[in-house]
Amino acid sequence: MTPHRKIASAALILIFVLSLCASAGEAAPKPPGPDKDKVREKPSKEGGKPVKPAEEKKNYDKVWLKSGEVVEGRVVDSGGPVIHVERTSGSRILLKSDIEKIEFGKGRTVETPDEDIVFMKDGAILFGEVHVDPKTGKIVLKRKTGAGEGETILDPKEVLRIIYADPARNQPLSRVRTRKEVKANPLIATSIRERLKDLASDDPDRVAKAEKALIDYGLFAEADISEALKTAKGAYKSRLQKLDKLTRLKRIVAPDILTEFPDIYDCLMNTKYDPKFETLQMIQMLFPEDAPPILVHVALDSVSENKQIRYYCLKQINELNHPRELITIMEKADTPLAVLAAVFLGERGILLGIPLLIEALDMEDEGVRKLALEKLRDFTREDFGGTPYDPPERRKKWIEEWRKWLKKHEKRIQRQATVVRNSDIPEEDRSHSSFLYGQGQIAFEHGNTSEALYLFEEALRFNPANTAAHMNIAVLLYQEMRDYVGARERLLRLLKFYADRISTINLRDIFFHLGMIALAQKEWEDAQKRFAQATLQDNRFVKGYIALAKSNQAQLDMDEELRPKLTDGEGEVVIIRAKREKLLKDALEAYQEAESLISGTRRALKNEKYIEAWREGVEQLEAEKSGSARRPSMKTQVPADLIMSLRRMLKKRHAQVLAEISRCHLMRDDTRKAIKTIEKAVDLLPKDTGLLFQMAMLYESEGSLADAAKTYGKILALDPDNSTARKNLNQIRKLHPELVPEKE
Repeated sequence: MTPHRKIASAALILIFVLSLCASAGEAAPKPPGPDKDKVREKPSKEGGKPVKPAEEKKNYDKVWLKSGEVVEGRVVDSGGPVIHVERTSGSRILLKSDIEKIEFGKGRTVETPDEDIVFMKDGAILFGEVHVDPKTGKIVLKRKTGAGEGETILDPKEVLRIIYADPARNQPLSRVRTRKEVKANPLIATSIRERLKDLASDDPDRVAKAEKALIDYGLFAEADISEALKTAKGAYKSRLQKLDKLTRLKRIVAPDILTEFPDIYDCLMNTKYDPKFETLQMIQMLFPEDAPPILVHVALDSVSENKQIRYYCLKQINELNHPRELITIMEKADTPLAVLAAVFLGERGILLGIPLLIEALDMEDEGVRKLALEKLRDFTREDFGGTPYDPPERRKKWIEEWRKWLKKHEKRIQRQATVVRNSDIPEEDRSHSSFLYGQGQIAFEHGNTSEALYLFEEALRFNPANTAAHMNIAVLLYQEMRDYVGARERLLRLLKFYADRISTINLRDIFFHLGMIALAQKEWEDAQKRFAQATLQDNRFVKGYIALAKSNQAQLDMDEELRPKLTDGEGEVVIIRAKREKLLKDALEAYQEAESLISGTRRALKNEKYIEAWREGVEQLEAEKSGSARRPSMKTQVPADLIMSLRRMLKKRHAQVLAEISRCHLMRDDTRKAIKTIEKAVDLLPKDTGLLFQMAMLYESEGSLADAAKTYGKILALDPDNSTARKNLNQIRKLHPELVPEKE
């Protein structure tokens, strides 16, 4: 926000002081207390009865802020997005968008200022004599300085409002009066009522002047305009609606927006689609933090706004990630827009719109019924049958089932509403959510899928922002229930709406699971993209590198488009060959990165310091699973056989990755590298018949038949029933009997 400078001159207070006509008997009672705490009375200028400060304070204007704070003083509206609250101790500037309501003091009058006052858009307030240069259109301000009089040239675009000392130029009176005739203007309320009468006139000039005057009054006229709207009709009602809309806009347009777009009010009042759309688009791009109140305002205006514009505003509020504003629209907008807001909330995992979606099932609009039923099934994973095309009597039966479901889950939805509106989750609820999540993980590890799903859902009931619970529900959906679409949607919603709350590790895992879903659906390029994103989040993520390599291999093996056809021309064959070569290269590099990381971890496991750090990590994991904030005190921190088990697991994985690297070398026609790599794998697992068979086949392809025969012999020693190894060995013996002895 553009900072506003405080008013330095005490003259400003005198100019805008709205004198208080305190009537007898209105004095506030003094608070009880000892004499030393009594407020000293201040004699009046006339030397009459003293005026108590308490009496003066009672007639101050009161401004209630949305934060709950109440500010007292004399309200000055400069016509922009801010007001000034004046006190003898100084001035305070408040944004209209932060104001809940204003109660004006009784008996206020406006005194005539001694000088013209210029309110600048940057918050500065200047005094002097104002006139406009007819040639340039610039504003000339004559000011008194220490050296005499001087002139300041002002750009009209930088000026927010001018208040003239001459009432004939400034004050919105029903008739023009000379300065000598006016000592003090009528009460504000009386003048506003006169302007409202003029607004109902058939005289265009009177209407134009009345509109301008009421706009100048700003906040002071809000209540009267709203009251007049209740009974107004025809053209008078249209004029009042325009003023009411403009007054509300002034509350929500931030100073920065007003500075960037001086004609913002004209643009927002314009009902044509193109200029309105362009204006909203620019506001959203340049001022994303200040845009939501304006977007909400336009979205809720069903009277004068274009339907497409309103739907655009709702969509942008959703894109800007403002769930509370979505709730406002859902509660206040007409039904079609409210239903769409409920859908957007549901896509975030916020179920506040479920009651509205259930009621929408009985609407006349078939399209709305279809959307509501589809989304209810998605959000709740329930299905009570029926179609949006069923006749009313048949719909009534399954709609009743949805209402029963709502009654059962009503408390959860109400709790979620409180959390979202307050944007504050009690620490007790966060802790309980973490505990339930940990219990869900244990249930999942023991194969109890339904129990795990229930516990993760319960964790979200206490903390809707528990991203790990959201993620694990998605994993259950695609791994156990094969619901790839539902799982992907949930993970994408996590990325979209909770990105700022997701830890790096959880973000890594989200990308990994998105890759696995894409791989299951044979969406090769998307899978490779997601696995690469996972490794970017954690460059030591071995599982991510292996998955990336396997996705490249899977595309090579299964993608029909990468297999040359007899009808392909020479150019097409070259392109296919280049694509295959790139996929092979990418797979090889990913496997090599994984092999390097596994090798490094195996070396580290021989280091006692690393083992100690790993033990602490295991302790912390146990604490999380048990729901305890403190690590348990373990007699034996990590059993020695667990370390041995980890070493064995890493050795096996290391050998498997080396075997895949060997396969990649072979596919690239580099048999020598393939053999060297598989030999390393066999050194790790010398009794693995699968690795031995792969090595024997490579020896054969290179022509090293003696090595191949020797390797087949090892396989048969480990597995005498391996018919393929026996067949291959017999074939070598038949061709080269000298290489294979009679006894194996």
